[in-house]
Amino acid sequence: MRELRQARGWSMAHLAHECGLSSGTVARIEREVQEPRVSSALVLARALRPSRGELFELVRPEDEELARLLRAFGQSVRRHRRAARVPATQLAERCGVPLTIIVNTELGRIEPGLALVRSLCHALGITANQLTGYYPPPRKRR
Repeated sequence: MRELRQARGWSMAHLAHECGLSSGTVARIEREVQEPRVSSALVLARALRPSRGELFELVRPEDEELARLLRAFGQSVRRHRRAARVPATQLAERCGVPLTIIVNTELGRIEPGLALVRSLCHALGITANQLTGYYPPPRKRR
Protein backbone atom coordinates (compact mmCIF):
# COMPACT_ATOMS: atom_id res chain seq x y z
CA MET A 1 0.00 0.00 0.00
CA ARG A 2 2.86 2.35 0.82
CA GLU A 3 4.29 1.97 -2.69
CA LEU A 4 0.92 2.78 -4.28
CA ARG A 5 0.50 5.83 -2.05
CA GLN A 6 4.02 7.09 -2.69
CA ALA A 7 3.72 6.49 -6.45
CA ARG A 8 0.82 8.93 -6.43
CA GLY A 9 2.84 11.44 -4.40
CA TRP A 10 0.44 11.30 -1.48
CA SER A 11 1.24 11.62 2.19
CA MET A 12 -0.41 9.31 4.70
CA ALA A 13 -2.49 12.28 5.87
CA HIS A 14 -3.71 12.90 2.31
CA LEU A 15 -4.67 9.24 1.82
CA ALA A 16 -6.42 9.19 5.20
CA HIS A 17 -8.37 12.32 4.25
CA GLU A 18 -9.33 10.85 0.86
CA CYS A 19 -10.62 7.70 2.54
CA GLY A 20 -12.23 9.19 5.62
CA LEU A 21 -9.84 7.24 7.86
CA SER A 22 -7.57 8.49 10.61
CA SER A 23 -3.88 9.00 9.82
CA GLY A 24 -3.09 6.55 12.62
CA THR A 25 -5.24 3.86 11.00
CA VAL A 26 -3.52 4.33 7.65
CA ALA A 27 -0.11 4.20 9.35
CA ARG A 28 -0.96 0.98 11.24
CA ILE A 29 -2.26 -0.66 8.06
CA GLU A 30 0.86 0.36 6.12
CA ARG A 31 3.13 -0.98 8.85
CA GLU A 32 1.01 -4.17 8.90
CA VAL A 33 0.37 -3.69 12.60
CA GLN A 34 -3.37 -3.67 11.93
CA GLU A 35 -5.39 -5.61 9.41
CA PRO A 36 -7.82 -3.35 7.60
CA ARG A 37 -11.51 -3.99 8.00
CA VAL A 38 -13.26 -4.89 4.78
CA SER A 39 -14.84 -1.44 4.54
CA SER A 40 -11.43 0.24 5.05
CA ALA A 41 -9.80 -1.98 2.42
CA LEU A 42 -12.53 -1.06 -0.01
CA VAL A 43 -12.16 2.71 0.43
CA LEU A 44 -8.37 2.43 0.28
CA ALA A 45 -8.57 0.47 -2.96
CA ARG A 46 -11.02 2.97 -4.40
CA ALA A 47 -8.75 5.90 -3.51
CA LEU A 48 -5.52 4.30 -4.70
CA ARG A 49 -7.04 2.84 -7.88
CA PRO A 50 -4.60 -0.02 -8.16
CA SER A 51 -3.97 -1.90 -11.33
CA ARG A 52 -4.84 -5.59 -11.38
CA GLY A 53 -1.24 -6.51 -10.65
CA GLU A 54 -0.95 -4.12 -7.69
CA LEU A 55 -3.94 -5.08 -5.59
CA PHE A 56 -6.93 -7.38 -5.83
CA GLU A 57 -9.92 -5.82 -7.46
CA LEU A 58 -12.60 -4.74 -5.05
CA VAL A 59 -16.11 -3.47 -5.54
CA ARG A 60 -17.56 -1.39 -2.73
CA PRO A 61 -20.85 -2.87 -1.58
CA GLU A 62 -23.75 -0.52 -1.33
CA ASP A 63 -24.10 1.02 2.13
CA GLU A 64 -27.54 -0.55 2.51
CA GLU A 65 -26.14 -3.99 1.74
CA LEU A 66 -23.33 -3.55 4.26
CA ALA A 67 -25.82 -2.38 6.90
CA ARG A 68 -28.02 -5.40 6.19
CA LEU A 69 -25.07 -7.77 6.54
CA LEU A 70 -23.96 -6.17 9.80
CA ARG A 71 -27.49 -6.42 11.25
CA ALA A 72 -27.73 -10.09 10.23
CA PHE A 73 -24.33 -10.83 11.76
CA GLY A 74 -25.29 -9.03 14.97
CA GLN A 75 -28.53 -11.00 15.21
CA SER A 76 -26.56 -14.21 14.81
CA VAL A 77 -24.16 -13.22 17.60
CA ARG A 78 -27.09 -12.44 19.90
CA ARG A 79 -28.90 -15.67 18.99
CA HIS A 80 -25.81 -17.83 19.67
CA ARG A 81 -24.99 -15.92 22.87
CA ARG A 82 -28.51 -16.44 24.21
CA ALA A 83 -28.52 -20.11 23.15
CA ALA A 84 -25.30 -20.57 25.12
CA ARG A 85 -26.91 -18.71 28.07
CA VAL A 86 -24.01 -16.28 28.22
CA PRO A 87 -24.75 -12.72 29.39
CA ALA A 88 -23.33 -9.96 27.19
CA THR A 89 -21.07 -8.84 30.05
CA GLN A 90 -19.56 -12.31 30.34
CA LEU A 91 -19.09 -12.57 26.57
CA ALA A 92 -17.25 -9.25 26.60
CA GLU A 93 -14.96 -10.56 29.36
CA ARG A 94 -14.30 -13.80 27.49
CA CYS A 95 -13.45 -11.87 24.32
CA GLY A 96 -11.35 -9.29 26.15
CA VAL A 97 -13.33 -6.35 24.80
CA PRO A 98 -15.52 -3.65 26.37
CA LEU A 99 -19.21 -4.44 26.74
CA THR A 100 -20.01 -1.66 24.24
CA ILE A 101 -18.25 -3.65 21.50
CA ILE A 102 -20.51 -6.66 22.09
CA VAL A 103 -23.65 -4.51 22.31
CA ASN A 104 -22.82 -2.53 19.16
CA THR A 105 -21.88 -5.71 17.29
CA GLU A 106 -25.20 -7.31 18.21
CA LEU A 107 -27.03 -4.15 17.09
CA GLY A 108 -25.17 -4.15 13.76
CA ARG A 109 -23.61 -0.76 14.45
CA ILE A 110 -19.98 -1.77 13.98
CA GLU A 111 -18.10 -3.96 11.56
CA PRO A 112 -16.17 -6.53 13.57
CA GLY A 113 -12.61 -7.37 12.64
CA LEU A 114 -11.40 -10.92 12.17
CA ALA A 115 -9.84 -10.98 15.65
CA LEU A 116 -13.22 -10.25 17.25
CA VAL A 117 -14.96 -12.87 15.10
CA ARG A 118 -12.36 -15.44 16.22
CA SER A 119 -12.84 -14.42 19.85
CA LEU A 120 -16.63 -14.64 19.59
CA CYS A 121 -16.43 -18.12 18.06
CA HIS A 122 -14.01 -19.32 20.74
CA ALA A 123 -16.05 -17.79 23.57
CA LEU A 124 -19.31 -19.27 22.29
CA GLY A 125 -17.82 -22.64 21.30
CA ILE A 126 -18.96 -22.41 17.69
CA THR A 127 -17.35 -22.22 14.27
CA ALA A 128 -17.19 -19.14 12.07
CA ASN A 129 -19.51 -20.91 9.63
CA GLN A 130 -22.08 -21.33 12.39
CA LEU A 131 -21.72 -17.72 13.49
CA THR A 132 -22.08 -16.33 9.98
CA GLY A 133 -24.75 -18.80 8.94
CA TYR A 134 -22.66 -20.11 6.06
CA TYR A 135 -23.10 -23.75 5.32
CA PRO A 136 -21.25 -24.98 2.25
CA PRO A 137 -23.14 -27.28 -0.07
CA PRO A 138 -22.60 -30.97 0.66
CA ARG A 139 -19.81 -32.62 -1.29
CA LYS A 140 -20.82 -35.10 -3.94
CA ARG A 141 -19.61 -38.61 -3.32
CA ARG A 142 -17.54 -40.17 -6.06
